Amino acid sequence: MKRLGETRRLYYWLLLETGLRVNEVRTLCVGDVHLGTAPYIEVQAKNEKARRGAQLPLRDDLAQEMGRYLEDAQRDAQQHGRPIPMRIRSDERFLPEIPASVKVLNRDLYFAGIEKKDDAGRVLDVHALRHTYCTRLSKAGVSLQLGQRLMRHSTPSLTANYYTHLDLGDKRKGVDMLPALPTGDRVQAAQALENGSPQLAPTLAPESHKEVLLGAFPRT
Repeated sequence: MKRLGETRRLYYWLLLETGLRVNEVRTLCVGDVHLGTAPYIEVQAKNEKARRGAQLPLRDDLAQEMGRYLEDAQRDAQQHGRPIPMRIRSDERFLPEIPASVKVLNRDLYFAGIEKKDDAGRVLDVHALRHTYCTRLSKAGVSLQLGQRLMRHSTPSLTANYYTHLDLGDKRKGVDMLPALPTGDRVQAAQALENGSPQLAPTLAPESHKEVLLGAFPRT
């Protein structure tokens, strides 16, 4: 049971940190997992949904965990006289055991105290972990272009509009990043804008919008 828990934990971790699809995880071989100085996973073109192939970087902590898991699996195979596993599949006990049914995930969610459905009605299934990966990239400040590459999407709109989920708190953080508008006498603010003050005009609007902004700061 301990071993099963370790495989399941690594399986979910791998999905959350790489955005891999379940069928792609099923086809990974030992030779596809590179755990050197700059660790990464290579998805063969024949096994990828878009048939292009990809190299996905791994965080160092996940790479270290995968290395330990591989060592344990090989040591266990040698001790019991079994062939050293060469493919990441549950029956070969190399890397994460792939749940055969959604019921497995549901049981794991139950025992972990995680709700199956959130307040917005969104359901947590295995593919939702790919959405989570994409959303975490966006929240971490990763550019849309790089996020699209990591997600291996054909268009940036797919990355931004369907796989990135931002709530009110995220919008608040975006608004809080705006520089504060100058405060004080409204007449002085209007005159500064009209005179092309470098402290105000460039940050508020281009020259063509001055009249609109001057209307917001009426002279008294």
